Amino acid sequence: MSTPNRNKVLFGFGALVAVLIVAIVMWPTNVQREDATGAIGAVQKHRAPQITPQDVVLGNEDVKHQQKVLYADFLADAGKLRAIGARQDMAAAREFGSELNHRYLAAAEDALAYARTASRGEAASRIEALDAMIANKARLSNEEERNFYNKLAMLADEEKAASRIKNAEAIFSQVNLADEMAARKLKEAEGLMSRDFNQVSLADRVDALKAMNAESSALAEAESGNLAMKLSEAEGVAEAAARAGLKALYDEQIEITARLKALNETAEQASRTAAKSQLGMMNSRSPQYNALNAAVLAVRNAQVRYEAQLVSNLNDEVMEARRLKDGESLSNQLMNLQSNLAARSQ
Repeated sequence: MSTPNRNKVLFGFGALVAVLIVAIVMWPTNVQREDATGAIGAVQKHRAPQITPQDVVLGNEDVKHQQKVLYADFLADAGKLRAIGARQDMAAAREFGSELNHRYLAAAEDALAYARTASRGEAASRIEALDAMIANKARLSNEEERNFYNKLAMLADEEKAASRIKNAEAIFSQVNLADEMAARKLKEAEGLMSRDFNQVSLADRVDALKAMNAESSALAEAESGNLAMKLSEAEGVAEAAARAGLKALYDEQIEITARLKALNETAEQASRTAAKSQLGMMNSRSPQYNALNAAVLAVRNAQVRYEAQLVSNLNDEVMEARRLKDGESLSNQLMNLQSNLAARSQ
């Protein structure tokens, strides 16, 4: 073979080798990229920043406010009333009655402010009517207090139907991943899970107002000369309110923990189902793809955040339950919940 022909053959062979090398280098990369896109969430969840128990801010203002409304104030009241009774101090009883009245007005204004933010709009006129009942008043009679919280209780009954965890469960159970509205629905679920869980409900606020009214009513009747008996009665009301608040909080914590766990499992199942569907083959720019990943991550993070915070909050609740005259059983229940959550987070 002549030299020119040999050069042409070598050149052609070299070009073929170069093409093969490029193909070998590029081909696996393309396959891996397609595989990563098809398995929805597998890579994104791994790379996305996920919350850990160490990321949770404990003892925030919402938690302290919840504790104050549900049980802390009433346990403090029981201690004050016990001390006043031991001294048989009528002047101190009057002063404490005045303090309770001011606290009632402040709690009533707080309840109305909450009702305004939670209302969907149709209750606005009733909220304003309630506001007029306490506006510019330095003191309410016991009858006026009862009238106010009875009317507020009607709004509280309507609010009970709204639960963001239940709403998120409904979103995941109804969403159709092929639906054009799926991304919007999943975004709604993500938003529901990003909020704090330590809000005090309107019903809780109504119960606190009722207990304060019962305390102040007993103190008002002490003027008749039954000081010891009425102070003991008021103390019993305060401790019963604290016990009821702690028990209600425990029941709520059990329910939220169970619902978050179930919702997390539902979200994960939705992700696995999507991975096998047409959605799983979409690229990462798909609105449904991104929305589902975000919603699944939000649910998981909400569960971690709530349970980590709850382990810390339960320390306070266990200690306060022990201060109750018959709080040993409730204290044990709270400690069991704390142990179970702590074991799960390890």
